[in-house]
Amino acid sequence: MTVDEVAEFLRCSRETLYRLLNKGEIPGAFRVGSDWRVSADQFEEYIRQSQREHTAPSVSSPSKNLK
Repeated sequence: MTVDEVAEFLRCSRETLYRLLNKGEIPGAFRVGSDWRVSADQFEEYIRQSQREHTAPSVSSPSKNLK
């Protein structure tokens, strides 16, 4: 995937994506010359994992059950 494709999918600016790429926060990212590319398979797995982490059922704290 290209930088534009990933940025569009994430709904972020190219600048934000470049910052994430340079920090190593996008799995499957690699350079072809001076251009960044992202492995579609690894990126899709990263998105699935991210969604699982953010949609996991929350455990209610005991203090919320006390009235």
